[in-house]
Amino acid sequence: MSSQKDEKDFNRLLEKAEAHQKALNSVYKSTVQLVNEIKNRSHKYMHQVSDVEDGLVENVKQSDESIEENIKILALNIDKFNQTIGDYVSEFSEELCQMIEALNQAMDLHLKGKGSLTKLLRVRRTLLYLDLLIRKFKNKIVSLQLMNNALFSFSMEMKNIQDAYKSNLITINTEMTAALEHCDGIIQRIEKLS
Repeated sequence: MSSQKDEKDFNRLLEKAEAHQKALNSVYKSTVQLVNEIKNRSHKYMHQVSDVEDGLVENVKQSDESIEENIKILALNIDKFNQTIGDYVSEFSEELCQMIEALNQAMDLHLKGKGSLTKLLRVRRTLLYLDLLIRKFKNKIVSLQLMNNALFSFSMEMKNIQDAYKSNLITINTEMTAALEHCDGIIQRIEKLS
């Protein structure tokens, strides 16, 4: 196999990994927007309930209406989340696996002396950023999991979506943990090369 072909293959694999990384960013943006909406609505709901319980509300009727409206929107957001998150998680996992596979193949070529360490170090920087995004997202999911008990104990309207929501949050948390392990494995492999 010629070194020129190996170098082209190396560059092609890095380009493929970058394309999958861009697809990951797109999936992340779509998912995080939905999660942020749920998190913000949940916080608002918790504060509304707390204010009523603490007697900080002047107009209880108006406050109850506001709480009911917030619950309806929150229930719709969670229902949308439950319906779409499976596709997001599958797409994220697929793109991540494809990216990791391309990077492993590129590093195999590098180890044969056919690749640029500088390019792999740039990939490492991108992976560190991806790792940070995944950790931030995972923290949001953990926050939603912690709010679950209080959120569902106060609201009867949300009981019918509770099980699917809890299950989806667990699935996401598991996938994000696996994604962090994959990223860390590639980052460590690149660091050993330098």
